[in-house]
Amino acid sequence: MRSHFGLLQTLTVAPPIAPSLYTALFNHLRACPETYYTVVVIDRKTDQMVAHGTVLVEKKYIHGGSSAAHIEDIVVSPSCQGGGLGKKMVLGLRDLALGLGCYKVVLHCKEERIRE
Repeated sequence: MRSHFGLLQTLTVAPPIAPSLYTALFNHLRACPETYYTVVVIDRKTDQMVAHGTVLVEKKYIHGGSSAAHIEDIVVSPSCQGGGLGKKMVLGLRDLALGLGCYKVVLHCKEERIRE
């Protein structure tokens, strides 16, 4: 799990869950093809997760049955903040969503979390 919950706790309330529940959730997300796209960054030196973000693809009745994308759970380890990794994650996930044919990409974020 490579410090996944420690990283997520810098974003919101995310207490660790049992490995069996973690695996069940992971398998559930994998069982929804073309819906969840999670990207993580692993620090090679520590083998720990230092960034995380997800694109959730929502099928729509509008726009000819197209899809909208929602960028969720962007988080960067405090040890890696300030170097532009969060911005790269958001832009990469946006490009992924557009490449999947999504007609729009939505990012909801608390104002105080936005950094240049």
